[in-house]
Amino acid sequence: ALRTNSDMNANHMEPKGAPPEKSGNALSLSGTIIGSLLLVGFDGVAMGQGGLALLLGVWIVVVRLPLLALAWNRKPLLIYRAKKIAIYLIAVSTVLAWVAFNRELGNRRAENIVAVVHAYATRHGRYPASLEELVPAFLPAVPSAKLTFVSNQFEYRLMPGGAHWLTWTVVPPFGRRSYIFEEKRWNYLD
Repeated sequence: ALRTNSDMNANHMEPKGAPPEKSGNALSLSGTIIGSLLLVGFDGVAMGQGGLALLLGVWIVVVRLPLLALAWNRKPLLIYRAKKIAIYLIAVSTVLAWVAFNRELGNRRAENIVAVVHAYATRHGRYPASLEELVPAFLPAVPSAKLTFVSNQFEYRLMPGGAHWLTWTVVPPFGRRSYIFEEKRWNYLD
């Protein structure tokens, strides 16, 4: 049967009673929630980067907020778009908070390892060959740098010039922070 304009919801040309999340090609709110959870899981927990979350945040400001403003006089669409923006902003905030938490956690754990390696060198007259030499006398176990699945380990190595370095990846794939034990200073490799 053909539908007339009187059978359509004037706000977004869908049949009367149709929920706004089913209009056009827009994802439903459940799709938005699933996508946001995937963002948190992948960009935050697995990778620990926050890059995708930053892009999504820019997209919200540049695209979604103007679309929200365009729906100002159409209350159901306004509410629907505001809910989607809120879901996205919660996801972006969660990822960025997780990345910041892991950066601080890695910094604290790295500083602890640096102190322990210096204590080992004071007691033994040399730096350890590996972090495993610190276990169990100085550390119960070698900690991971942060709570992610990628780039979450500390690297301790002897460099060609004879310097001992402790390195960890703050934000993969770049942002490697290194401590040079002989010089007692931190630097960034990239």
